[in-house]
Amino acid sequence: MTNDNADAINEAKDCTRRAIQEAWPSAEEAFELANGMYEFDAIDIEDEACPVSSVSIMHNPEAGTFTLVENPRPAGLPEEAAQTPAFRIDGPIDWDKLAEDHGIAYLRGDLATSLPGSYTIDEMRRISEACKR
Repeated sequence: MTNDNADAINEAKDCTRRAIQEAWPSAEEAFELANGMYEFDAIDIEDEACPVSSVSIMHNPEAGTFTLVENPRPAGLPEEAAQTPAFRIDGPIDWDKLAEDHGIAYLRGDLATSLPGSYTIDEMRRISEACKR
């Protein structure tokens, strides 16, 4: 890890310590996670070259302790996945048909959830599948 990365991580940790001590001045830093801890807040590290994306404050209010946790930066998408569109449209969009299908799907879904006893299992499955499209 470069000095720049270490500086970014240490700066984030300093910010998190100040944040938790402003909120809970009596909290003491522990150096291990323990049962009962939950995330109070996190400070993001914007430097994409840093292997740590954020530092979380894990806090246990009953014990009056907090721990700082370095969260690794998620691996990027493979190059081809980043360039592939999520969906592809092969022709012109019929906006009227799309709006009609959308309205019908929501009407069926609304009817099915407001009056579930009036539909069989198979009818509910078909309505659910139609709403997903």
